[in-house]
Amino acid sequence: MKKGLSFLLFIVILLTTAIPLTACGIDTAGTTQATTQTTPAPQPPQEEEEPTVTLPLNILAFNLRYETNSHALLSLDFRGPRFLEVVDKYDPDSISLCEATNDWMNYLRNRMSRKGYAYVGVGRDKGVDSPSQTGSGNEHNPIFYKEDKFDLLEGDTIWLSNTPSVKGSKAWGSSFPRICTYVVLKDKATGLIYAHLSTHLDHVSDESQHNAIRVIQMKMHQLKETYGDIGMVLSGDFNAVSFDQSNPAYRPTTYNFTTSFMNDSAAIAKKIGVQGSTTNGYTDPIAWENGQSTNVDMPAVDHRSSP
Repeated sequence: MKKGLSFLLFIVILLTTAIPLTACGIDTAGTTQATTQTTPAPQPPQEEEEPTVTLPLNILAFNLRYETNSHALLSLDFRGPRFLEVVDKYDPDSISLCEATNDWMNYLRNRMSRKGYAYVGVGRDKGVDSPSQTGSGNEHNPIFYKEDKFDLLEGDTIWLSNTPSVKGSKAWGSSFPRICTYVVLKDKATGLIYAHLSTHLDHVSDESQHNAIRVIQMKMHQLKETYGDIGMVLSGDFNAVSFDQSNPAYRPTTYNFTTSFMNDSAAIAKKIGVQGSTTNGYTDPIAWENGQSTNVDMPAVDHRSSP
């Protein structure tokens, strides 16, 4: 990612593994009863040689951004069709989403089903997923997957608190209930099994971020005990940036701890020659929030010639 990016980080992280996805090596020290953590001194990621990764899967991760009508280009009516165009373009096997509100889910259910996708996921507020729920709240972290290609072996949503099974629960100073939705998928043709986990970490509390990752790590350990050394992909909006002590948004307890038992896909991509970074596509999101329409707050793409 770009070192200057200081608001949101949107990353996908892969476990230390090569395909076929094996040898997860999950650290099992995490606990859902974790309390306040002592923040370690920032340390750069270990310069260990990354494994060669050949990924026979196409995975898409997206922060949809809750719908708002403060600007015409921010509305669901405008961005919804563009999201579907991205799905058609990349034809992903599984897709993880953030900020999928009730209205977003109502927009996507039938449209994604017609494209051959089923999904797992409920809203973070009360664990409800229903067309009768409307509005810009109750954010989901759903995972859509190709129903004709994969068998769903397991899937659920947990809350990132000290009571993960309690719907709507939160802890450690989190501003909202935070969740992680996961699926375990088996390729019907090849027998390949992998887990995909989707989350959105808190944007306020460092303690919540660190302990939330430990809850997710524990869930990964449970899945490993059930399915063996399958590969796992964790994607979402972590509200954190990669190692950079000069960046005020850098949170070592989030990035360093997560990459202590997983590989950062950005680092893997760089090793195989893929350049670029994740972005929210807006040069001034605050101005957009306030409904301003100036050259300063236009999207960072030329929307006149392309979606």
